[in-house]
Amino acid sequence: MLYFSSGETTSSLDVFVTDTNGFPVTPFAIAYGIYRKEGSELHLVSGSAEMPPQTDAIGHYMSGWLVPESPLAGEHRVIWKIQQDTDSPIDTAQQDFTVGITDLTAVKYGDAIHGLIMKLRTLLRDCVGGETLVELDVGGEKLVVSMEDLYEAIHGDD
Repeated sequence: MLYFSSGETTSSLDVFVTDTNGFPVTPFAIAYGIYRKEGSELHLVSGSAEMPPQTDAIGHYMSGWLVPESPLAGEHRVIWKIQQDTDSPIDTAQQDFTVGITDLTAVKYGDAIHGLIMKLRTLLRDCVGGETLVELDVGGEKLVVSMEDLYEAIHGDD
């Protein structure tokens, strides 16, 4: 699951729109909304349920929601609404993600370690896909760490 903290943009929450042959297309309409999950209920937090996405290529759309400085920590969901052409129905796609408050790590660990933790969290969020070991470069020294040990090191005794 993706993890974001205050001040981050949720651009890695993205969707690819293709035709029936798998070629990227520009839909007639596309929008998204960001919701906080509370049990089985969803509460809109993005201001609008139909925010316009960002795009960097035909068929590739990204949310541009900036996580506020005082985020509502917890589980969230992005819901995409996509209409391929003027007479087609509106399709939806969704993805869950987590918003957390990371400012406490700076107090607990100091600025240098806080920066390392934030970079590592971003790498883990965006790059790791099922690996059980991760190789880290720590001051020029290679260190192999299990995902379980890394998780415990980042989260401590939370």
